[in-house]
Amino acid sequence: MKSHFLSLVVLAGGLLPIVLLFGSVVALEDDEVCDLKKVEKGYYCESCDEILDKASLVSDHVYYVCPECEIRSSKGGKCLDCEKEMSKKKTAKNACKACFDKAIDVEVCIKTFYECPECKVAAAKAGKCSDCVDDKDKPIEMKLTTSKALVEYYCEECGMSLFKAGKCTDKECKNTGKPLTKCCSDGGNFPHVKAK
Repeated sequence: MKSHFLSLVVLAGGLLPIVLLFGSVVALEDDEVCDLKKVEKGYYCESCDEILDKASLVSDHVYYVCPECEIRSSKGGKCLDCEKEMSKKKTAKNACKACFDKAIDVEVCIKTFYECPECKVAAAKAGKCSDCVDDKDKPIEMKLTTSKALVEYYCEECGMSLFKAGKCTDKECKNTGKPLTKCCSDGGNFPHVKAK
C-alpha cells in the first residue's frame, strides 16, 4: 500500500494541498485532491499493512507462536525455523486472519475505476484498452475495479496523524487542541482524486 502524507501550505493567500512523497514536496491541484465521496467502515492491520473487511477477520481464534523466533501458525507442533515447540494462543476480537494481530477500526475511502486486465492501465470510464488485444486481435475490455485507501486525520501544523477524528495533542504545536483535518491517504493518486 502506498503511504504518503497530505498537508496544506499557505501560498498566495490561500491553502494549497501538497503531498510529501519520500521527502519531496509535490503540490496538488484542487481537482487532484480526493473528494472522499464514498467512505465506509473497515479495518486495518498494521503488521500486514492491509485494509481488511469483516470476512478477513477472526475472533477468539486459536493460533500458535514460536517462543524463540515468534513465527505464527494456525497449526501447532514444532516451529519450522528453529524446531522449538509452538505455544498455543488465542486472538483478540477482530484479528487479522493472516498474522493474528488485532486489526484497527478505520474509515476507508472507496473509489471505482476501470483497468485493463493485461497491462493494468487505468481509466475513469469504461472502454477498451488502446494498447492490448485478445487472441482474436480485438481490443481488450477494461474491467471495473475498486481501490481502497485509509482515511486519516492530521494536524496541518505539526503533521500528527490518527485513523480517527480527534484534536492535535502535540504540546509544542500551535494547533494543540484544534480538530485534525480529514484526508485520504492516497489522495492525489488516481483514482483517489476529485470526481469529474
